[in-house]
Amino acid sequence: MKYSLILICVLISVTSHAAEKFFGQIVFADKTVDVTLMVPIRVLGGGPNVETMQKGIKYLDAKGKKVKLKPEDAKEFRFTYEGKSYRMVSRIHTSGLQKKAMFLRQIIDGPVKMFEYSVTTNSGGPNGMTYGGTSVYELLQRGDEPLFQPVGLGFKKEAAKYFADCPDLVVLIEGKEFRRRDIEEIVTYYNEKCGRVN
Repeated sequence: MKYSLILICVLISVTSHAAEKFFGQIVFADKTVDVTLMVPIRVLGGGPNVETMQKGIKYLDAKGKKVKLKPEDAKEFRFTYEGKSYRMVSRIHTSGLQKKAMFLRQIIDGPVKMFEYSVTTNSGGPNGMTYGGTSVYELLQRGDEPLFQPVGLGFKKEAAKYFADCPDLVVLIEGKEFRRRDIEEIVTYYNEKCGRVN
């Protein structure tokens, strides 16, 4: 029992995060502001903790005061980490029975946008231990429509319906040339060949 408790404490400390300062921008409804963002960085695995940022982020205002930015407060915030761009865009997301605003990492821009949604899932293990892992889901959005989440089972049918205005893409999806794992390529194909900006 003693060793289990020590292991739990070690796991908590390793999987926690520390905030680092990064130059970035916040896009409000009426202006874009240059700020210093307090980006949460994962200790284990490195890199920004996207799941934490989905709920909001702290930044330093012009007076150096720490302010919490919530998804209801701005359209997006963005920064660069080790040469990789992070664009966190405010969207209404329905998860289970909850419907709330959150910052989602935008992967593709265009007529159909693609976002990533990260969530930690916990599962029970031996001796009552709980193990957690982060799952990443892709969410699509056309114009101002609600977010669409392609699922594994029934993907072919749902994706063919979602991209029905692009017959060539539907043929590729139904012919299994594009599968669930190819969602990024599917969205890129649609935007380049069939997408129309609303």
